[in-house]
Amino acid sequence: MLKKILIIAVCSIVAGHFAPIRGGNLSSKSSSLLRQNGSEGQARLSSSNSSAAKPSVDEWFQAIHDENVPKIKKLINKQANVDAETKSGWTALMTAAYAGNMDVVKVLIAAHANLNLQQRYGRGQTALMLAVSAYKINTVTVLIMATIAAEKATNDDQAANDNTQAHPFDIQDNDGKATALHLLVHQAHNMIMLIKNCALLPNRGTEEMYTDFINKEIASINSLINIMLHAGADPMIKNEAGKTPVDLAIDAGIYDQLPFANYFKEKEQMVVGDHLAQGDRYMIEDVARIVGEY
Repeated sequence: MLKKILIIAVCSIVAGHFAPIRGGNLSSKSSSLLRQNGSEGQARLSSSNSSAAKPSVDEWFQAIHDENVPKIKKLINKQANVDAETKSGWTALMTAAYAGNMDVVKVLIAAHANLNLQQRYGRGQTALMLAVSAYKINTVTVLIMATIAAEKATNDDQAANDNTQAHPFDIQDNDGKATALHLLVHQAHNMIMLIKNCALLPNRGTEEMYTDFINKEIASINSLINIMLHAGADPMIKNEAGKTPVDLAIDAGIYDQLPFANYFKEKEQMVVGDHLAQGDRYMIEDVARIVGEY
């Protein structure tokens, strides 16, 4: 009898325990527990997503303005958008190029920052144009060589007959439709004018010192123009005033001091294959010299 009573009691307890889930319904206690566990799980998921979130634009540009290379690399590893823009339409590469910070520029190039983006507002210049405008020759050199490498890689990936895209060196800004070549000719003119002003210095030794320095700067500009020409830059693109880089050089009286004449002479005398081979040789020689100087 006692055994029978115990069996009935156990069955009643078991039936009572599982009764709330008949028909798929949960008891209020179980439902509450599940909701609590679900909330905790969701909170953990949100926390995980937050920790894996990409860096903000503000954090990214703070590191760029601080020129904090380790921080920049860390943010890149966290999937920062290297081509993010400020409210004024500048990218990190534009900012670093204008400031002439080669270390930051090299990190951004290695992270595949877009070399050909233009300022969304204002003058609409690329990072290369901004570096030329600010006369950051070392940075200009790095950007030119990076552009050549990127263009070569792009051309290798495209069909041989796909020539519809303009060369990156032929991009024109919104401020007079100038190309990087236009801007370099302008800077060459500025340097040559400085040499003339050096003659006004009272001290002969000081005059010679400044003249030597400026001549080296002019030689660097010539080398960069030469590299760009042989890499495919078009010296006959007209700006808003209808002037080509060649026209600007002639108007400023510096045509003979720039490499345009030699370039056109080579172009006339060489067949395409020989011209390209010769262009590659000039490029290598000029780059080696520039790198050696800096």
